[in-house]
Amino acid sequence: MLKHLSVINYALIEKLDMDFHKGFSVITGETGAGKSIILGALALVLGKRSDIKVLLDKEKKCIVEATFDIEALKLESFFSENDLDYEHICIIRREIWPSGKSRAFVNDSPVLLPLMKKLGEKLVDIHSQHETLNLHSGYFQLKVLDSFAEIRDSVDEYNKFYNKHQKLQREYDALVEKESKARQEQDFLQYQYDELSSAELKRDEQNPLEAELKVLNNINLIKSNLFDLTQVFASEEGGITNSLTEAGNLIKGIVNLDDAYQELEKRVESVSIELSDISYEIESLMEKLEPNPERQEEINDRLDVIYRLQHKHRMDSVEALLELQEEIELQLVDYSSLEEEIERYKEILEKSKEELYKKAMFLSERRRTCIPEFEESIISIIHELGMENARFEAAIETVEEPIPNGIDKLRFLFNANKGTDLSELSKAASGGELSRVMLAIKSLVAESSMMPTIIFDEIDTGVSGEVAGKVGKILRKMSKDHQLMAITHLPQIAGKGLQHYLVYKKTDDNSTKSSLRLLGQEERVTELAKMLSSERITEAAISTAKELLDIEI
Repeated sequence: MLKHLSVINYALIEKLDMDFHKGFSVITGETGAGKSIILGALALVLGKRSDIKVLLDKEKKCIVEATFDIEALKLESFFSENDLDYEHICIIRREIWPSGKSRAFVNDSPVLLPLMKKLGEKLVDIHSQHETLNLHSGYFQLKVLDSFAEIRDSVDEYNKFYNKHQKLQREYDALVEKESKARQEQDFLQYQYDELSSAELKRDEQNPLEAELKVLNNINLIKSNLFDLTQVFASEEGGITNSLTEAGNLIKGIVNLDDAYQELEKRVESVSIELSDISYEIESLMEKLEPNPERQEEINDRLDVIYRLQHKHRMDSVEALLELQEEIELQLVDYSSLEEEIERYKEILEKSKEELYKKAMFLSERRRTCIPEFEESIISIIHELGMENARFEAAIETVEEPIPNGIDKLRFLFNANKGTDLSELSKAASGGELSRVMLAIKSLVAESSMMPTIIFDEIDTGVSGEVAGKVGKILRKMSKDHQLMAITHLPQIAGKGLQHYLVYKKTDDNSTKSSLRLLGQEERVTELAKMLSSERITEAAISTAKELLDIEI
């Protein structure tokens, strides 16, 4: 229940502090006095977006603070889930700064606007003048029926399960799409894998093959050079070996003459041995060098395979090709496991769908069971509101696939006159008739709703006289278990309020400001008399005002 509203620097309101009470309260005031401004300020703390245009003084911030008694609403879990401090008396504050910055608080804890809006929806239901448009919405109509059938918790449970089912369906569809693409890619990948696998690549094979081929390709040049080298060593005239033998003989002739010559002899002998080894090695290499066209072709073929794969896959080593082969093998394994995963998901999805249908059928059965009572109740109220010949039906149809809120689509059918067929409410009802139908719906839903505060903004559009008085009675009856406020321009409705608030303007030389005050009994008589007689208050108007207030004359 809304207990107190404080407004500073909002629209035409400079400062406002007002207490509110249980039961039925009415708010009246001249056109343009600022009745909608009060609602606008309250909407701010209920999570509505705003901008700096709402600032009365553009140099100061706007503050709107609302105090609610939430003890009976069982919101402890909501506060706990959102990490908020819970108190029976809940204070919600909104600040709008000249810079455009907005801040929101719940019990002095800063919160994001969506959370404030979510909390606000649990505290106040504001029926604005344009909300009758919701009557055209199938979603709104179904929501109304569910509230009447008292299955909103079951609908919420269904919707949670529906969202979970939709997530499963999206995951399954993604797997199927992936498997479809995989089938297109699998043949190509399998071809690549088979090609790499059949090549039987080995690590560290490329360099030795290239070295061997280099020798085979140049064997004649190598043999020619080696033969010439043997001639350098073994030529009878001027060969290194003969020259060195001659040098050794010469040194032996003087070796006993000095120790230095002995050392020299050793060195010459060492060189001679080394040259002999080199000569032997050259001859040995020459013996091994034989043309081998078969081996040469074999190596060329092998390297062609390696080079072709490297070029094809833009890689520069056998090791990189082997890594690619491993990667493709893993992809092929993944593709083969996709079918198993799809089958697993399919089984889960089928079970989920069965459970979803079960929950949807439960909702549908409850809705269909309560429709006769719902229609009868609506008709009873709209007849009471002056539409004696009106007919109303809630036409429900089943859809094939589950949708949000179940497997039902609902249409409200209406006709205000005898002898004509029912048609959709949006096409058959005038503005005043829509307002009365909405009031009938709200009065029914209020009985089953946990909403503590309901506010009507000119629900009396299109009604007057005796019907207006009946509207007032219904509103008064609705307020039995709820705090109900109605902004009205009709004295017949205003007279039914337990409390009467007046919105008025104060004008001076420089500005116009709006304010709100609670009227006493005599002030109420005067205000109702003004509403009845317009410019000049007559005795008859005062008498009628007292009758409306059940005051003895």
